[in-house]
Amino acid sequence: MRAKAGLGGAASLTDPKPNEFGFRVTEASLTNEQYHVPPQFQPQLAGRRLPVRNASGAAIGEVLITHSGAASGQNEPFGPKAGDLFRITVGGEELQVSLICG
Repeated sequence: MRAKAGLGGAASLTDPKPNEFGFRVTEASLTNEQYHVPPQFQPQLAGRRLPVRNASGAAIGEVLITHSGAASGQNEPFGPKAGDLFRITVGGEELQVSLICG
């Protein structure tokens, strides 16, 4: 029930770098198109619209990070489905996304 409601918190990554975080797509996050940004990244990202690149470095869209730490606009560039786990790398003025498992 927690996973369906999107209450599972940030997804865990194996050995994340200081500029990385993960998110697991839940049915609720997919429907609402809102994903949690961990608190340590919120001061840097909140209130910003950032370009998004895929693992190959190609531009795939942009994402809006709200002041409350919710990322939206990711369904279009990511093409997620419930259960997917993504690695987000914060790099200056952009984000890079790669699918870990799904």
